Amino acid sequence: GALFAPAERDGLSMADDNDETETLFVWGCGEDGQLGLAEAPVSHNRCALDWHVPAPTILALPDGDTVRSRPRYTPTKAILAGSRNSAALASSGALYTWGWNSHDTLGHDVDDEWIPRPRAVAAVQAASRRAANDDAARSQTSRSQTSAAAVTGDPSDPSDVACASLGGWHACAADDDGALFAWGGNEYGQAGVDTGTAGRGVHVSLHLSVPELVPFPGPFDGLGSSNRLQIGQVACGGMCSFAVVRRTGEVYTWGQTVGSEKEPARSPVRVPGIRGVATLAAGMFHALALQEDGRVLAWGNGDYGQLGLGRPGNEDTPTEVEALSRAGVRTVAAGGWHSAAVTAGGVCYVWGRG
Repeated sequence: GALFAPAERDGLSMADDNDETETLFVWGCGEDGQLGLAEAPVSHNRCALDWHVPAPTILALPDGDTVRSRPRYTPTKAILAGSRNSAALASSGALYTWGWNSHDTLGHDVDDEWIPRPRAVAAVQAASRRAANDDAARSQTSRSQTSAAAVTGDPSDPSDVACASLGGWHACAADDDGALFAWGGNEYGQAGVDTGTAGRGVHVSLHLSVPELVPFPGPFDGLGSSNRLQIGQVACGGMCSFAVVRRTGEVYTWGQTVGSEKEPARSPVRVPGIRGVATLAAGMFHALALQEDGRVLAWGNGDYGQLGLGRPGNEDTPTEVEALSRAGVRTVAAGGWHSAAVTAGGVCYVWGRG
């Protein structure tokens, strides 16, 4: 079998290698290092080796690491294609990113504008460990224990990255514990972390050079355990982000709300009237949700028909795509201004800007 992640001008694909890992193939335009094949640093504003790769070529991850065969929380993708950058979830539990690093989208806290080869985002696993320590520390505090020595944890043993998504110029990832982290552009609050200052009635946010924990609702219950929401899926749009809660399938969003001229949400807010989501996909300014009962919902910008509602224009609230009501949809995907759905019978529906 194969998985394919569409990108703007480059291709990524996985082909079965054995029961545990996958072989990663790349092809197409790699002028910004998004194919990950360049051996030398970027020069003359471009990568010398992978400007144009006309046929699928194997891309090996560093240190013998391999692309994850079966993501822990289906339908999480193990390979991700951004507009001019790429990422992969590895069998080691690491997240690798490469390509154009504008707004620190790749999460490496470096000044390099391009990362021409896959590089592990060490900071996301370190942030995961800090989040686990913070939860444990607060748990100890709630039990009136004063010693913090037992909750420091081992920074060399962080939680694995379970899922990730690349947005316009930001990224999100959740770990095995369901904690969510974000980095990159945050001018519209799409990273979900308030890093700005207010002045003259205008809120200015900065970009995040390394992954930071996204503060989700969830107070401690007073018995020493955290009720923080556990995230099972993430999807990044152009200037916003989405997350699906594992147990309930509820959806949260933040950033510049799709299909709305409301003020950006600087922290996660629940999308009303929707739960039981099996798969979530985000385009540049629209979103799709496949419900556990097989219904497909769409909302956001619909100027190019990407919502599939039979009419142009925006939709502020999740609305059923009636044309797919009896199709038996099993998964959905969203590009910049187009959408797709695949049925149990292998039929692919597409709509939007063509």
